[in-house]
Amino acid sequence: MNNPLARLACFVFLLGCACAAHAQRISIQGTDASFESPAGFKELSAEVLALKFNRGGNPPKFAVGNEDATTTVAYEIRPVKIVDSDLPGILGSFEQQFQGRVPGLKWIRRELIEMQGQRWIYLEFTSTAVDADIHNLMLMTPLNGSLLAINFNSTRSDFIVYEPALRASIDSIRLSSDKSAE
Repeated sequence: MNNPLARLACFVFLLGCACAAHAQRISIQGTDASFESPAGFKELSAEVLALKFNRGGNPPKFAVGNEDATTTVAYEIRPVKIVDSDLPGILGSFEQQFQGRVPGLKWIRRELIEMQGQRWIYLEFTSTAVDADIHNLMLMTPLNGSLLAINFNSTRSDFIVYEPALRASIDSIRLSSDKSAE
């Protein structure tokens, strides 16, 4: 294969196959919801969670990440009683709160989307942290009377590498244990 484009396409295909083969299905505690983590991601300790997510004082309870925790997927059920009709107001509230609290905030998308047969809040933005520029993909939806929140967080330099795996992880989200959906 002398064509550099063909070699690159083959490499990307093989990399995608390898990543898919090593993805781990993560079950979200207390629910039937799950998603596939990017290949090679491992569960983060409580200490790493506290250090990484210290800004708001309310770190997520669970997350997986790459070796340096520069790209992570945090997930949990928050004990907030919401229903689908609350989502537009919550979206507006998040927009206002983030605008005043997140340094260097640049919105990419902020909208309600449909996924898995129900509406989700979808927020995508970049921001600046103390030691790195960050790219976030946040999804939230009502589930069993609570709020399911999943945050895909990456340094901007890592995002270039991990974006396909993070978006594949989003596509893998399942709200029930129905194996036919996988």
